[in-house]
Amino acid sequence: MAARDIVVIGASAGGLGALRRLVAPLPDNLPAALFVVLHSGTIHRGELALLVEGAGRLRARLAQDGDSIVNGRILIAPADCHMRLERERVRIIFGPRENHARPAIDPLFRSAAFAFGPRVIGIILSGMLDDGCSGLQQIHKRGGVVLVQVVAADHGRPVDRIGARLPQLVAQTVPEEAPMAPRDPEPEVIGVRCPACEGPISVIKVGESLNFHCVAGHRYGPEAMRESHLRRMEDTLWSAVASLREHASLLRKMASGSPSRAALYVTDADLKEQHAAQLEGLIEKFVR
Repeated sequence: MAARDIVVIGASAGGLGALRRLVAPLPDNLPAALFVVLHSGTIHRGELALLVEGAGRLRARLAQDGDSIVNGRILIAPADCHMRLERERVRIIFGPRENHARPAIDPLFRSAAFAFGPRVIGIILSGMLDDGCSGLQQIHKRGGVVLVQVVAADHGRPVDRIGARLPQLVAQTVPEEAPMAPRDPEPEVIGVRCPACEGPISVIKVGESLNFHCVAGHRYGPEAMRESHLRRMEDTLWSAVASLREHASLLRKMASGSPSRAALYVTDADLKEQHAAQLEGLIEKFVR
């Protein structure tokens, strides 16, 4: 038997206060290792580690590639890199963004679930679009415990109650190996291009949620995919407006150097400008 000694925590840029409240009551001899991905916005990563450590009694620092997994310590994902867990060490990897984020919550959660199964406690304090949802599902499928600050999960409760409950969960014993989880279905290529790199997108259903990923490794939950694809569509439409106006400008220049065809060029230029104005007026309807 093993303990629930791997605690993975994810939060959005507004989650620093909640993270500090979570760690505040934890004892310095907590028999678990904590790993944090925080979308920290403008907070300097070194300052972030100090703020987390200063909130309680556990040591905290930025993770480095190859770090050992040590109880009673908080490791925080560094800027612009994903943090993943292996059985004996921490990996810090520069890779494609997931749900627009790097570091992203899902790579940490997924890797913890596969490496440690029921030993994992996954906590979402706040999120950014879908980041963390897929990873939480993997933790749950492999026998881990899921805690969410506000929405219903294994333990859905305010952050102060999560912090108070965490030492009790850590003390629980669980099987060393994860239970057999249902095999994920084969991904389906759906004829959609990745908003980030134009690679083909495949979709796979995990639990009740669809997850999208491309051959380069960019990943999106449903809301992140919808938002990204909508933004790409809007950019394409604005590019069409610009092309129409560029063509109108070209035609007017041509008219100035070709008196015999000037009227034809000017008429065509006026038409292109009308089309650009009409398309511009429709863009707001298309993207909302």
